[in-house]
Amino acid sequence: MEALFSFSKLSQSIKIALLGIKNAFKKEQTFRFELIYGIVTIILSFLFALNSIEFSIILICIGVTLGFELLNSQIEKTVDILKPEFNQQARIIKDMSAAAVLMVVIVSIIVGILIFLPHFLKLFG
Repeated sequence: MEALFSFSKLSQSIKIALLGIKNAFKKEQTFRFELIYGIVTIILSFLFALNSIEFSIILICIGVTLGFELLNSQIEKTVDILKPEFNQQARIIKDMSAAAVLMVVIVSIIVGILIFLPHFLKLFG
């Protein structure tokens, strides 16, 4: 009978996931941009001393954005493998996948503005 929990399997899973992030960083320009934007946002969070709820919301937005970008890249690559020649249905799938990322980015930007604007106004206003 297999053990209920295996640290070696967990460790292997984490290594594989980190390889996926490394590959996305190397090959996906948008992922790099969003990751850098996320890091800058985290730095601003510390500079403006966001409370734990604000900071948690920022982290959720960053994580969801990066996660959706990874899924979008995965969908695009899968579609490219399945339909290497131009196909209108494949194009629609890829466009809708990109649209999902765009929606998350727009909401994240709005959330960021709602959280950071009062802090900027206190500092500069």
